[in-house]
Amino acid sequence: MHAKFTEEERAFQQSVREFMQREYTPELAAKIRHPDSFKAGMIEWQKKLDAKGWAANGWPVEHGGCDWSATQKSI
Repeated sequence: MHAKFTEEERAFQQSVREFMQREYTPELAAKIRHPDSFKAGMIEWQKKLDAKGWAANGWPVEHGGCDWSATQKSI
């Protein structure tokens, strides 16, 4: 099977990459990996996802989610 993304899906993929590079910093990753700072790191990460509107990507929009497609979730 050969899956090909649409142009819109490729643009979404690029936006995810840019967000991750900008927001999931090495410092944040280190916080999340360390048991003493894991909780604080996860709260910080969730706040970043929430600010982007991505905290509940599988939820319908009317309930505060993004209503992403299965393809968007896999990206």
